[in-house]
Amino acid sequence: MFLLMMSGGLFLFAWLFLALPLFRKSRAFLPVTLALLVLAGRDLFFYLNDQPWYGQEYPLWANMLSSALFGALVIVAILSVPWAILFGIFRLLKMEAIRELRGGLTFVLILLSCSAAFFCVHQGYSMPSDINYTVGSMMVPRGFDSTRIVQVTDLHFFKGTSDRRIDDLAKRVIAAKPDLILFTGDLVDGTVGQRSAQLRRFIDDLKKGCSPRFGMISVPGNHEYYSGDYAGWMSFLRDQGITVLENSNVKLTAENGDALYVAGVTDRAAERFGGEKPDFAKATAGIPRDAGVIMLSHRPYRPQGTFDRAFLVFTGHTHGGMIPGVDLIVKYENEGYVSGLYHDYGRSLIVSNGTGIWSGFPLRLAPHVADNVIVTLKSENTLKHR
Repeated sequence: MFLLMMSGGLFLFAWLFLALPLFRKSRAFLPVTLALLVLAGRDLFFYLNDQPWYGQEYPLWANMLSSALFGALVIVAILSVPWAILFGIFRLLKMEAIRELRGGLTFVLILLSCSAAFFCVHQGYSMPSDINYTVGSMMVPRGFDSTRIVQVTDLHFFKGTSDRRIDDLAKRVIAAKPDLILFTGDLVDGTVGQRSAQLRRFIDDLKKGCSPRFGMISVPGNHEYYSGDYAGWMSFLRDQGITVLENSNVKLTAENGDALYVAGVTDRAAERFGGEKPDFAKATAGIPRDAGVIMLSHRPYRPQGTFDRAFLVFTGHTHGGMIPGVDLIVKYENEGYVSGLYHDYGRSLIVSNGTGIWSGFPLRLAPHVADNVIVTLKSENTLKHR
């Protein structure tokens, strides 16, 4: 219902600022209105066909086509205001020759928006690029010096996710030779019955290709709650040998006996489904005051009062802002965080663009592309990115 309302709002916005001011007295008014309605029709189609999660049960080609049309509407809506202002200026300057071309030029704008949207969808489903960080801290014990951590987040497996793509994503993680694999939520879109075979394949690929000495650890994301099968997913992950943290922590022990703790919180979407909201104090309870702590949270928060105990925080959720314009909304909704490595209040906070992309809005444009975050720990005060 949310995206249905959003697509209706985008249509109304584009109609008010594009079709109405430019074409209300023109024969092009109806064709432009119909073109905008076609672009806005995706979410109505999904809603009427009992697809509340916007195509997660449709094949990849159908998802890409419908998402490109919806993406074109987003782009047209973003451009409609400057487009209307531009033709307003032409009117004031009495540039009637150009104003007479407004119908054709607007259809060109819509076609270019569709082309750009198709390109962004292609970018959205491209494979992630490796992003390497070196994070040094006096809180990293000597026994964990040079430990390699790979973050997997926002996979968003849906019906259109092929076995080949699953295997290729796993190969990217394996190639990094991780000592620890961290999952930070939104791994699937659907119930255990719908998606377990895909996620099991991915995890089995990881087990066959690498043996991280500190194992695999996970926290939930909002889509695990949205699936309607949250408890089933947490049980599934545990059955696969993954440590699941729900406002809790786990102690990692190096060969020399040094200890490092990983703490993880639930997602704030839990409250809508009667679950336990994120509790950072509970997540770090029992950890010695002088111990090093890595925190996992699906979405980023301002560190003060949340990540106080951690020297390093892994998050996702934002998809890196996806495309220009939308990234401003993402930044506003996520306390100023969008993508990359932040060094706030004496700690390092990583916001991954996501290993995958959500089928509800699978658009990306560089530099907002998918990433495979690889972190090397150092027992010193260093902070590097390459």
